Amino acid sequence: CRHGSAGRPPSAALTKSKIHSSAIACRCCAVLRGRNSLQKKLSQASPSGHCLMQIIRRRTAKERGLKHYFTGKPCTHGHLVERHVCNGKCVECGRISVRANRERNPERTRELSRKHRLLTYARNPKKDCERSRAWKLANPDRANESRRIRYANDGGARKEYNRLYRERNHEKMREIERASVQKYIGKKNARRRKRQAAKIQRTPVWADLAAINAIYELAASLTKSTGIPHHVDHIYPLQGKYVSGLHVPGNLQILSAIDNIKKGNKTPDEFAGFAN
Repeated sequence: CRHGSAGRPPSAALTKSKIHSSAIACRCCAVLRGRNSLQKKLSQASPSGHCLMQIIRRRTAKERGLKHYFTGKPCTHGHLVERHVCNGKCVECGRISVRANRERNPERTRELSRKHRLLTYARNPKKDCERSRAWKLANPDRANESRRIRYANDGGARKEYNRLYRERNHEKMREIERASVQKYIGKKNARRRKRQAAKIQRTPVWADLAAINAIYELAASLTKSTGIPHHVDHIYPLQGKYVSGLHVPGNLQILSAIDNIKKGNKTPDEFAGFAN
């Protein structure tokens, strides 16, 4: 042909098609032109992100030490993606198969994932920790949600572990607390001033200040006599999310420090059992 290819002329079906017969001189030119066009489109991006989707034979990819190769032809299910060098299967078909197995056998999948994580950690603990830390930084919302679900479903195991750890490392925890106080002293002072301002704003002129002082003195005496720290808690918090109470005797109660911390900034309805 005019390109120098010694190939047979195009078939009659191709000649009668929308493509003009003069546009393709022979079959060799048609194959070459189609291959170049496909190569140009597929080399721009790869859905799987493994390589640039360059057409390469399986044997060549194996010799180069690659994990995937691309033939430029769809698989039996119509996926025009890369294939695994180890077994020649389509990457997308493998993903679909993995999803189906997870749905059919969720328990077995979790067990295999757990074993795989333990094996990966045993091989290279430092690298595994760095990968886990990078994922948590890239996905903070998912990491926090996963942590909350795991903490809620562990049956109190994590809570008990933390308690025992604090008992075994009492001095270390005190040092950490002192360092934290010094590090965030500005934030702590700002939070204290905010609470003091809220208490002043929510103390009406008709409040019985003598009764309020008596309640605080009783909490101090209980702490001294029992050795257990006691706090004066607002039944309806001063800075509640939906409802805010007043700094008056009727809105005060004495709780142990642990119970007060557990109650937090919640109303009696939100945290039943702590009021009165």
